[in-house]
Amino acid sequence: MRRYDCLKMITKICQELEEDLTIKRYERLKPLQVEEESLRDLKYVQPKDCIIAFSRRSVYEIKNRIEESTSYRCCMIYGSLPSYTRQRQAELFNEENNNFDILIATDAVGMGMNLNIRRVVFSSFLKYDRYGQHQISASQVKQIAGRAGRRGSPYHHGLCTTLEDCDLQYLRHCLEKPLGDMQQMGLFPLYEHLNSFMNLAKETLEFYNMLTRFKESSCMDDEYFMCDVEQFETVAFALRSISTGLSFKERFNFCMAPVNIKNRDVM
Repeated sequence: MRRYDCLKMITKICQELEEDLTIKRYERLKPLQVEEESLRDLKYVQPKDCIIAFSRRSVYEIKNRIEESTSYRCCMIYGSLPSYTRQRQAELFNEENNNFDILIATDAVGMGMNLNIRRVVFSSFLKYDRYGQHQISASQVKQIAGRAGRRGSPYHHGLCTTLEDCDLQYLRHCLEKPLGDMQQMGLFPLYEHLNSFMNLAKETLEFYNMLTRFKESSCMDDEYFMCDVEQFETVAFALRSISTGLSFKERFNFCMAPVNIKNRDVM
């Protein structure tokens, strides 16, 4: 999955909607350097290293390997951790002289957390999602690597490298590569859109059927596309068994709730 610079598209949208747009540009204040060599073995980790993995299983495996081969203790951050636990892990890592000197994290580490990371080490660039395995994009690499040596950390510069020799060239390539311009933007229906569509319908439609009709009737120009609504549809279909007692808005809210649709106990 590629990532792009979306500024031109956002500017165009604001112009079409006659909305004001304020652009603030921020420059990195501390340099980010790619090390000459890969780490090669987890026993060579150093204090305030952050090892990046792309699954919870890999996070735990790396944690166990480091704690078995070194005297360091590890903190962990991944997307499904409760927010309080994630924040506590960040605090433990940031504290000095407590021996929690290594952080193992997924790409969730790049999402607005203040961490005193000296060096980012990519264990891999391959990530699995429901579409299969793919290599993370250059912009994702930049975002994650950029967590090292951030403003406010005690380090004069940030470092990044890879665990394996074969990945080091891709890291350099990603950090040197400029972002391309975004060509399309995705649209996802809000409650107001679906409610207006329902009110305009010439017949009373069950929520799931209305959603299907909405998708079939939607028409967008080349600069937009309909976002994936598979999870939304799956929950809407499951709610068909509840024929009464739920309002249109309540059904919409249930469909928007974060839920694992593959979990049969939940669905």
